Amino acid sequence: MAQRHLDPTIARHVRELVAGGHATPPQIAEDIGCSARAIQAAVRGDTWKDAGGPIRRSGAGQGRRVLTVREVREILEDPRCSPEVAEDHGVSEALIRHIRTGRVWRHVPRPARMPEWPVGKRGADRGPRELRA
Repeated sequence: MAQRHLDPTIARHVRELVAGGHATPPQIAEDIGCSARAIQAAVRGDTWKDAGGPIRRSGAGQGRRVLTVREVREILEDPRCSPEVAEDHGVSEALIRHIRTGRVWRHVPRPARMPEWPVGKRGADRGPRELRA
């Protein structure tokens, strides 16, 4: 079966479906017989820029940021373990650990006094290097 190509009308409709939370790009791709990559490019506005409809932009126009700088500061100051913080912010435990260790969001100033985060089951939730034993 040949893959269907997008046109401006379909691109706009796809953007509206994704923005409204009615479907994900892979679901839409399967439904209309198109590649998921083409759908994702249309949703991000990489293709069909003039088709209209909401374009998914985040992180000041880059990446797929979910958190704000304010939320990152809250995460850095929160003394609870990563699973609890992740659940409250709707992100993964790995992202919380990466924020706390400075792997991501390193441009956000760290608090003067970093909290001592509890060690997780596997010991991965240790916090910044200066807090490690």
